[in-house]
Amino acid sequence: MNIKISATIIALALGLVSIQPAHAEVVDLNHAELNQRLSEKLNTNSELVVIDVRSAQEFASGHVPGAVNISHHSILSDVTLLDRYQDQDMVFYCRSGKRAKSVTDALESGDYTSGRPLYHLDGDILGWISAGQALQK
Repeated sequence: MNIKISATIIALALGLVSIQPAHAEVVDLNHAELNQRLSEKLNTNSELVVIDVRSAQEFASGHVPGAVNISHHSILSDVTLLDRYQDQDMVFYCRSGKRAKSVTDALESGDYTSGRPLYHLDGDILGWISAGQALQK
């Protein structure tokens, strides 16, 4: 074993250096891309979950078809609420983007996804509606 490798192993063991895991990337999906992904999910059972981080009342007034509702407050208080979706691509949205961004920022900085990308619906529900997309109630 050469000296450089030995020194690195000793430094790791002593905690002098650390190996940082890759952080998740946040990828914006527009309404057409999300519709394509949702269509693929129906046809291939792909691993995708759309998470509406608005309040329960906002969610009940209309949401992206098939979305699940977990408020941003709940996620920020207890990230383990997302554990059941950890092996799926997670797409987040809210009304205008602020709450979804706070969630993706927290997940990204906490490396919750182990490097798996996070997705954000570009334009959020307001963009979805203005693009003429259907809502589920």
